[in-house]
Amino acid sequence: MSYTAVLFDLDGTLVQSDEGILNCVEYALAECGYAVPPRESLRSFIGPPLPAEFARVTGCRPEEADRLTAKYRERYKPIGIFECRLYDGVFELLTALHAAGVKTAVATSKPTVFAARVLAHFGLESVVDALVGSELDGRHSGKEELIALACEKLGVSDRATVAMVGDRRFDMEGAKAAGVVACGVTYGYGTEQELREAGAEILAASADELRGILL
Repeated sequence: MSYTAVLFDLDGTLVQSDEGILNCVEYALAECGYAVPPRESLRSFIGPPLPAEFARVTGCRPEEADRLTAKYRERYKPIGIFECRLYDGVFELLTALHAAGVKTAVATSKPTVFAARVLAHFGLESVVDALVGSELDGRHSGKEELIALACEKLGVSDRATVAMVGDRRFDMEGAKAAGVVACGVTYGYGTEQELREAGAEILAASADELRGILL
């Protein structure tokens, strides 16, 4: 089909960011007095809102989850945010969509202030038409809400012609709830099974394959 707009998750979709995120999670847990589990078990932090994941992993109360999140950001702001790289083919994908007149946006639960720094770091502002992220206090972190805000920001009225691209179930579930096409990528942090069970209508194994599908 022909898409008028494509929305992208950030971590695990445009950017391989596990090193910085996991380093900061380990830092927060250690600084707040928690035992640090094996790194592989912490990969669940990539994607969902941080306070909710800290609460789930540690069993702590909301105010303690907020303290852990603040400690995470203590390292993330100056260091962790740049411990990442673009996935192969991502810049070419965004450039091709932009050249074809397809509107693009990043819809991420990462706070907008941090997401904007990542886009600027990789020079993506010229090929991304809009950025919609969460607030530092956790507001606007649900994927359905982010997708709706991105569509509004892009001026898109027919959501059936919009694709949401992401690597985790949160992206697919948000896409289905928001009425846009759910497109999963298997090169990120979610599994093919997770994406299919969450309602992915399209799957791509690379940014190059995704370009062929979207264009």
